[in-house]
Amino acid sequence: MAGTITHVAIIMGIGITYVNHKRKQIKIFIVPCYFPCSLWSDKNYHNAIEEIQKVIKQAPKGSTPIICGDFNAHIGISDNQPNKLTKFKSVGPYGNLKVNDRGIILKDYLLDQELYSAATFFRKKGHDTWCSS
Repeated sequence: MAGTITHVAIIMGIGITYVNHKRKQIKIFIVPCYFPCSLWSDKNYHNAIEEIQKVIKQAPKGSTPIICGDFNAHIGISDNQPNKLTKFKSVGPYGNLKVNDRGIILKDYLLDQELYSAATFFRKKGHDTWCSS
């Protein structure tokens, strides 16, 4: 159907930066994004993840991808269940205790791609977010 939006993954800009750390230069591939909100279907959310994956595949060799933005998901905290094959944990012990369907989708993606939700590995004062009424 012409003019129908099938999914949303707004990739606001892609940046490559170099950071000097302990006399070693680290190449970082930054992907800022905004994922579909709960008004969109789970299919749209999966499509947005696929779009991000396509962008990550374009990262320069040897770079570290950092995906940042609003994922419109509650991923909760670590359930101490690492990936069975690699023992990789994508979610840390700190964060909002809530988990929703989008959070489960996102956690599965993070585990599958061996990505971290960095914010869940550091203690913070609060986890309040803006919510519409």
